[in-house]
Amino acid sequence: MSLPNLSAKELNRKRQVMAPLNIGTSFVGIFTRKVKTKSGLPRFYLYTLDQKDLVCASEFHIFGDSYHRISLSSTCFVPSDHRCLGQLVNKEFSPVFLGKLNHFADPNRQVDSIRIRVAREYEKPNLIDKSKKKKTLEVPTKASTKMTESDNCYSNSNNNNVINIKKDNRDINNKKQNDDVDDNTTKASRDIEVTILPHVETNEEDDFSIRKRPFKFFHRLFPSVSYVESKKNVLFMVKKNHCFSLVKQFEDEYYFTVSYPLSIFQGFCIAASLFHKVKNE
Repeated sequence: MSLPNLSAKELNRKRQVMAPLNIGTSFVGIFTRKVKTKSGLPRFYLYTLDQKDLVCASEFHIFGDSYHRISLSSTCFVPSDHRCLGQLVNKEFSPVFLGKLNHFADPNRQVDSIRIRVAREYEKPNLIDKSKKKKTLEVPTKASTKMTESDNCYSNSNNNNVINIKKDNRDINNKKQNDDVDDNTTKASRDIEVTILPHVETNEEDDFSIRKRPFKFFHRLFPSVSYVESKKNVLFMVKKNHCFSLVKQFEDEYYFTVSYPLSIFQGFCIAASLFHKVKNE
């Protein structure tokens, strides 16, 4: 039985989710988790910032090895379906997660797109976070999730439901902020390591050294975004530029931002892997 082809809307959305973002652009959305579903399996969803449109979703399976089947659909996660974008795979007893992209012409063919290594408990540094003693976080209301015009990096087009990515200059390149930035990867930042794997969509000549940065820099990049404290709150940068962040706003609801050189698919893989790293929250 032949599978139905994608509509023009779905094909355009699939291309934009799978392809790396352009230089100087970002996508902002809302990442959510639903533990109780009709299938009995946890599902994860990435919506537009206004939560009106689904961008992509995954269903989590575990049979020794664990994997997320990632799809344009919120209900169909069959790997051979043309709406399926790929998988995030974690071999049993391995700290490594591999994000695998489906081939456009043949959904059964996959190519490694991103590698995420989550340090095991005995590998994590025994460091005391002194900032916790003085840090005060604002617990947001629903109204606080709205962004100002200057912060809005995403707009949804009414034409074919194509994702429109807005220009964005999220960096910490001014002198005052640079004084606090350490370009060397510390032990504390190596609890999660992210590597873009060379494939047809990437430029291997570029320096895509992705570093985890202290979360204090997030508020400098997004000053109007309120959040609550969470072990899943992360910020990754390439050089001095933002490339990915995930920030908790409500129970099982996170502010999701991905920038060049990552794709939305790769950002989704990072977010999903964080739920394995931090299970009891």
